[in-house]
Amino acid sequence: VRGGVAMGLLSSDKFKPTLFIGLGGNGGKIVNLMAARLRRHPHWDRISDLNHFVAIDTNKDDLDKLKDIPLECRFLISSFDSRSYVERKRGQRELHEDKLLTQWVPSNYQFRTTQGAGAGQIRMESRLRLYYNLEEDRAGIRRKISGLLQDATRRENPWRDNDDKVVRVMIYGSVAGGTGSGGFLPMAYLLRQMVEDAG
Repeated sequence: VRGGVAMGLLSSDKFKPTLFIGLGGNGGKIVNLMAARLRRHPHWDRISDLNHFVAIDTNKDDLDKLKDIPLECRFLISSFDSRSYVERKRGQRELHEDKLLTQWVPSNYQFRTTQGAGAGQIRMESRLRLYYNLEEDRAGIRRKISGLLQDATRRENPWRDNDDKVVRVMIYGSVAGGTGSGGFLPMAYLLRQMVEDAG
């Protein structure tokens, strides 16, 4: 209180923008649980624009169960013909070899033909699917996260902590499975760059 007038929020009442990213079945479950709990926060009306939840998975059934993560923030990355895609990237069809891909894909490895059924706990399967979707933002992951960052970092939000310009990004997933273990490093690098690009 200054001069008998309440001055509003204390600095401790300000919140930092936070993205919660779930990779794979376990990561998605954790982020879904956190979304449900945060919505029960007594100040959810203040922090809702500052906290966003995203799930990325190769398993459609697992994604469909994440009811507390908005549908537009759930990304299935396995719905394409991976074998044909890899053949093109190896230079066996109309494209030249893509060395960014062939440097980590063994020449004799045959990718799974199933779509939407998970990565089978094989890192390379999810890494390929993430690579495919991020390459031209086919699933819209980059576009969505960019929009979430814009929402979360608006300076005019009265509840945002603008002092240190920190954006927190929490990535959840299992390094023992397929999607999380194959996707956590590319996603970590991508998200760091996107946060930096957002200023």
